Amino acid sequence: MAWVLVLLLGSIGGLSGEGTAKERVLILGDLSPVTNMDPASSTMAQHTMFYRNVFQGLLCYKFNSAEIEGDLAKSWTVSKDGLVYTF
Repeated sequence: MAWVLVLLLGSIGGLSGEGTAKERVLILGDLSPVTNMDPASSTMAQHTMFYRNVFQGLLCYKFNSAEIEGDLAKSWTVSKDGLVYTF
C-alpha cells in the first residue's frame, strides 16, 4: 500500500514543474528486513529484487528474451555431453 502512495506523490511532484524531464527519479522501498546477504540461502521472494540489484551472475537473460548472454562471464563452453560448463 505504501508504494501506491509513493507513486502517487511522485507523479504529483512531477506535475509541479520542479526539475527537468531528465531528472525524474522514482525510489521504491521494501519494508521486509534483509536477514542475510547470501542469495542462495534466502527463502523470501521479496529479496530477489534486492539481490538482482546488488549481485551479478555469470550469465543473464537478454532483455525481453529467453536468450542467455554473458553477465560477468566473457565466454563459456559446454562439453559434448552437456554436463560441464567452463567459463
